Amino acid sequence: MTLVSSKPLASTDMKPLVWQSHETVVASATTLGILRRFPRLMREAVKLAWAANRRDLLLAVSLNLLAGVCMVSGLVSGTVVLSRLLSQAMTWESLQAASGPLVMVCTLAVLRSSLLALASWSQARLRPQVERIVAARLAMAGTRLPLADFDEPELYDFMRLAKDRGLHEAPEMVQRMVDVAAAVIGLAAAGSVLAATHPVLLPLVLIASVPDGWAAARAGLMRYRLMFQLTASRRRKWILHELMCGRASALEVRAYMMREFLLEEYDKISAQEERLELRLSRREFVVGLQGVSARGLCAGVVYGALAILVGTGMVGVGAAATAVIAVQVSNSSLRNLVGSATSCFQSGLYFEDLVSFLATATARSRRDERPGPADFETISADGIGFAYPGTDSRVIHDVSVRVRKGEMIALVGENGSGKSTLAKLLAGFYEVTEGAVRWDGDDIQGVRREDLWRHVAVIAQDYTQWPLSARHNIVMGNRPDEDGLASAALASGADSVIAGLPEGYDTLLDRRFKGGQELSKGQWQRVAAARAFYRDASLLICDEPTAAMDPAAENALLTAIREFAEDRAVILITHRLEAVRHCDRAYVLAHGRVAESGTHDDLLSLGGLYYESYMLQARRYGRMPGLDPV
Repeated sequence: MTLVSSKPLASTDMKPLVWQSHETVVASATTLGILRRFPRLMREAVKLAWAANRRDLLLAVSLNLLAGVCMVSGLVSGTVVLSRLLSQAMTWESLQAASGPLVMVCTLAVLRSSLLALASWSQARLRPQVERIVAARLAMAGTRLPLADFDEPELYDFMRLAKDRGLHEAPEMVQRMVDVAAAVIGLAAAGSVLAATHPVLLPLVLIASVPDGWAAARAGLMRYRLMFQLTASRRRKWILHELMCGRASALEVRAYMMREFLLEEYDKISAQEERLELRLSRREFVVGLQGVSARGLCAGVVYGALAILVGTGMVGVGAAATAVIAVQVSNSSLRNLVGSATSCFQSGLYFEDLVSFLATATARSRRDERPGPADFETISADGIGFAYPGTDSRVIHDVSVRVRKGEMIALVGENGSGKSTLAKLLAGFYEVTEGAVRWDGDDIQGVRREDLWRHVAVIAQDYTQWPLSARHNIVMGNRPDEDGLASAALASGADSVIAGLPEGYDTLLDRRFKGGQELSKGQWQRVAAARAFYRDASLLICDEPTAAMDPAAENALLTAIREFAEDRAVILITHRLEAVRHCDRAYVLAHGRVAESGTHDDLLSLGGLYYESYMLQARRYGRMPGLDPV
């Protein structure tokens, strides 16, 4: 009997990842479909490049235009050179006659190469500027979104798609846009020379270029389809590699001797990818061979037409030689155009997501104009309800609570009972869907949220371990006040943690960087408490602030929070009911409703939910002081 499933991790029944959302679009794409999307994509890319640096954008396009002019002039001069050399016997006089145009051809070639190099430099300058402005817009949009929007799965996935792929593809889109413009300019330049040589040559060259264009587009789409097909398996390979080499899993990889299993799974995925890549290579070879064969036939038609034109005296030998060069330039420009257009198509899908997300985030961002209160004495909720965006199910039902300055209020209940959600509603992080939250009787609906949040500090349950120094992990971007810093660290117990660091407050708290240090969960919790104390806000929300602390540290922090509440309002969210003894009263939540409320002793005397939970904890940890049997 085997205990390990033989089904490979690379199975195709994986849930599609958010960045695979365009797989169907790419798989069904055609060259005509690509061309139809072009105008809108170009407009958006131009807008972005213009916002990033209009000078570099104009410079890149202008330099490519000038390079096209040089190409036309060079081909015209080349016609003169070839005509003078080929129309008569080679003599010293004919060489002298051709020397002037020949110098012009060389000069124009050097000038064109210089212009194209400058154009590439302008494009290279545009890329980081576009990336910077897109990153800034995404950060601004993401930080302005209401907090509740992060609990809406579709919107969060949309934001991830814009951030993970849109941020990367936006500079690519601008780059490809300029490449398309350069290819069009080159094609137009060579085409104008052909049209001037003889009107029939231009359509012939365009027809001759079709096989190359078809082959490039076909091969490009096949490559993109394979890329999307392999996205899930490549993601699995990345995960497996992280498991084998990552720090977080290093202990269990060794303890459970997972190396051989993980390597085997990694090899299965690699073998699957190899088979698909080899199959694609064969198909690309066939398509390329078809394109080359068709191009040879079409080239024969073009050169046959040239021979007829020369033989009938409709085109001179020099002009025909120039036309041959122009044909080669046209083919090259068209191949570049098709390649850039195909790349634009794929980049454009995610670029459109970026543009759409920024528009959605702007529309959802709050634009409250009413100023918030300078401070408060009482925060009250009257019959409030709340449902997360995109759902009809209420997580808070008809709840009424009150917290005053100088009070420490506890919110207790089972997981999912609505404790943290209620605290966020009282602080204005979420907006109620019914009822009202009032600060000193003033409904906070429509109030500028920043005006509320400057009065709020949070000791979060899932606190952030900022990759900053200990000092900045406490002051959180504010100018450090050394006295306030010392007081906050002392009150939270973080002073003893920082005293043990090699550089004290200047120690970097992230071992991924040289000289960085790592803290235990309990130590991090003290630092998180210190940052809340340092903020010195009127409302302090403590969400399981002692979950990772030992009993002595827990008691010390709860005592400090109790002292902090002397002239502030404190909301304590906790599962440890013994902590409620530090509070003035508690609200017991069940299924989003207030089931009981009162002091610790009052709630015990009721013999209800609170009493039952307290008794369970008493049996687990031993008899608790203050427990009066009912």
